[in-house]
Amino acid sequence: MKGDDSRLYDKKISFITKTLRNIFATEIQNDDVIHGNAIVTISNIFPLDGCKLLKVYVSVLTLNKNNDHSFYIDYLNQHKSAIRLTFGNKLADKIRFVPDIQFYYDDTYDNIKKVKDIMSKIGTC
Repeated sequence: MKGDDSRLYDKKISFITKTLRNIFATEIQNDDVIHGNAIVTISNIFPLDGCKLLKVYVSVLTLNKNNDHSFYIDYLNQHKSAIRLTFGNKLADKIRFVPDIQFYYDDTYDNIKKVKDIMSKIGTC
């Protein structure tokens, strides 16, 4: 029975992840503030507290030098109620409640770039 619960939870997380990524690919990327200024994608989602909270890590490629990644992360967090509403409408018949969402910048690429820069300075790359 425990295995069934685990599979059900995994299916739920998979569905939530797919739905949120779809919202980002279609609606968020076409938002007036983001469209043409940045490419914003979800790199990872961590469900917490029985899926009541989603920590969403976002990669941001800025095309507009006037704004850095923190601008877009702040923008997403300021508009998370609208994102949750869209999210909830797509999840309405699939889950009992819409999880809260917190957006964070995924700095993996930045860290890789720093390591490559250090390695090139010491002559290993």
